[in-house]
Amino acid sequence: MMRDQLERAFVELELARRRRELLFWTLRGWLGIAVLGGLTIASLVTLVHGQAAQAQALAGAGALGAGAGALLARRRG
Repeated sequence: MMRDQLERAFVELELARRRRELLFWTLRGWLGIAVLGGLTIASLVTLVHGQAAQAQALAGAGALGAGAGALLARRRG
């Protein structure tokens, strides 16, 4: 391979890696939004039914999940 072909191949590999990484972070973000939305709806349903203890348990679980996600993001970043 010529030097310019080799450089072009490396650039294409780097572009593919960045696209894959962007897809991963996009999917991770949408999954996080879906989980938070589900927790919000579950909390509202338990509050409407007057079960405050379950709402507090859901809020605690959500806070724990958010904290774990933040630590993971900080560790990778």
